[in-house]
Amino acid sequence: MNYVLNQRDHDILQSLIRERAVRQYGDKRPLGPREGDPSLTFTTTETILAYGCFVVSSMEITDNTEVITAAKPSTSNLFSNKSIFVNGPLEVVHDKRGSCQRMRNGTLRIAYDSSATPALGQVWGAKYGQYTLSQWWPGYRFCGNWDSDNRIGIWEPLPILQLHGIANSDIAKGSSGNVTIYIGPGGSEVTSTIVIAAYARGVAIASGKIVSLQNINGVWYVGCWET
Repeated sequence: MNYVLNQRDHDILQSLIRERAVRQYGDKRPLGPREGDPSLTFTTTETILAYGCFVVSSMEITDNTEVITAAKPSTSNLFSNKSIFVNGPLEVVHDKRGSCQRMRNGTLRIAYDSSATPALGQVWGAKYGQYTLSQWWPGYRFCGNWDSDNRIGIWEPLPILQLHGIANSDIAKGSSGNVTIYIGPGGSEVTSTIVIAAYARGVAIASGKIVSLQNINGVWYVGCWET
């Protein structure tokens, strides 16, 4: 009798096969195509859930194996030009290794929280203090559910190049200053706890003004939205 695995069970089986290979051969496996991309080690003491997203704090190659140090999204590492990767189909605990996902047809399978039910085309994103995507945060467009019971969706990654917020203090032309970004539904956004340092290249920015933020080559620049 032939058995056909659904995609989720197939991914879990492949992860178990990879884990067995690590136990059998250690880290001295040749580099090459594989389902996981790449092996990773977590600095957090918490379990990273299956299909959870995390911030890459460092990466190094040890014995021909890429090793990632992962961190939970926080107010200090979001929007800081650090990459966000996504865990595979198995949860990973402290000091254990898992495998990052590879994009399939430009999408990733990522877990999302219970703040709402995503609609087709909505944009959600990584939020500080959790490994799941959340509504009103930028970064991923919803393309459909993959496992609605476990709140795992199919998401298209989007570049985060523009934000808006409020200047925390006067920013002189040619200088940098802090901006607290806005998060929330369009037209009703509120200040978050995320603060970004940005340069005022065009005009000086007055404290308390609503501003736009643009990321150019990894640097945030601020422009005024109101006079």
